Amino acid sequence: MKTSHAISASTLLAVTVALLGTAGCGSDNDGGSRKSKAGSSTSSSSEGNSPKGDGSRTGKNTKTRGPVTVSQANALVDRYEKLNNKANKSRSADLNATFESGALRRQSLAQFRQYPALTKKEQRDYGKPFTYADRKFHIPADREWFMADVLGKGSGFGKKDRRVLVFDRGSADGRWKMVAAVNITTFPKVSENADGTAQAAAPTRKNGVLAPADLTDAVNDLMETGGTAKARTTLADTPVAKTTRSWYTDRNKKLSGAAVAYKGMKTPYDEVYALRTGNGVVAVFNGAVRSVERSTTNYIRPSKATSVYTGPEQSTFFQLDYLYQGIATIPDTGKAELLGRDSEMTGAARTPTGGEYTQSPPRSGS
Repeated sequence: MKTSHAISASTLLAVTVALLGTAGCGSDNDGGSRKSKAGSSTSSSSEGNSPKGDGSRTGKNTKTRGPVTVSQANALVDRYEKLNNKANKSRSADLNATFESGALRRQSLAQFRQYPALTKKEQRDYGKPFTYADRKFHIPADREWFMADVLGKGSGFGKKDRRVLVFDRGSADGRWKMVAAVNITTFPKVSENADGTAQAAAPTRKNGVLAPADLTDAVNDLMETGGTAKARTTLADTPVAKTTRSWYTDRNKKLSGAAVAYKGMKTPYDEVYALRTGNGVVAVFNGAVRSVERSTTNYIRPSKATSVYTGPEQSTFFQLDYLYQGIATIPDTGKAELLGRDSEMTGAARTPTGGEYTQSPPRSGS
């Protein structure tokens, strides 16, 4: 995965505007927040793991009926840390393919490509190792995936920065790989079966106001309309939701004379991972939006990261694609709460026919 990122992604405009015929200033911040990768760790799981000096882990209940034991899950995180730190340092896409998959891998490859746009200090920090400690595993019995609530340590992490990881065995080669990593303040208490395994929830089954699979449309609405459509009745006004809404409310502030609009996009990364909690569901999901930036009077100058995809020339049109991963709780009663969302710019073009994603189908009734 990627280098350091905030708990929720704020909109970091990838272009600036210059008066027609004059030069403008590029932005050094692009593509939303940057994710961090990790190294070794201590561990504590829902089954009471304790760390060993050699990096191995044991647990009170190692006979879980899930797809992996706690000890095996720890070994997978250890392997991820080791290979990920190595891949970050060399920015090896081939090595990355051995331990990441899905939307997370796509975000990492985008960071590799945008590496030349980083400052010298950012480039030095990007290759520094970090670790996942204080691990708490949530392993469902009847799924080929599991979640881990971990504490990030090392480059790019604060003292209390936690992250939710998802490992999945559904890749084409059948190997366990990390498919999601989202920063979060507090992970909710997961409901467990008698044998200590976590209770999984069906992504398409409605729980309260939403099914987990519908979270993407609600979050996209925050950026498309400011939350006046689907999000209005389904999403609570959490700090992360407010930051996400700022993509809409602040969209034109740094682009004088230009108009910016966000559109939800359909991506091939439609996996949703959901677990039962004491009063609902917690789900990790993926989504994508496209920023369309137009000007009839000014030139738009691409930032350094945008220029990686478009070249440095100014234009009156740009579109930028962002891929994000989110985590939210959906209570049995009341609105869903967006707890974390981490975004990465994964492509840009200077014509409306370019880009990676296809637009989502319109909402019913729209």
